[in-house]
Amino acid sequence: MKTVFYDRHERLRYLKACEIARRIVRDPRQIEQARRFVEEAMAPDPHQSTYTAMWREILSLPAQDIAAALIEDSEKGQLLRDTSPIFGDGFTS
Repeated sequence: MKTVFYDRHERLRYLKACEIARRIVRDPRQIEQARRFVEEAMAPDPHQSTYTAMWREILSLPAQDIAAALIEDSEKGQLLRDTSPIFGDGFTS
């Protein structure tokens, strides 16, 4: 679990990723919405081709592995959080 953050925005993104990880393990159907987002919103943009390929690979994994990747305390985990597609219905206040 990540414990050191650059600023409060990074901490908030990490907390959101933790909640997304919890939700997709509980309900893996949310992964399908993320796949649709990747194909409909990311794939058409040539500037996002690297991220599209990365997310296609990640989203082919089991829910537990996707969740672990999202909250990983590494450069790759940070990149996943920074480029994350939308899972499920998002957040409400």
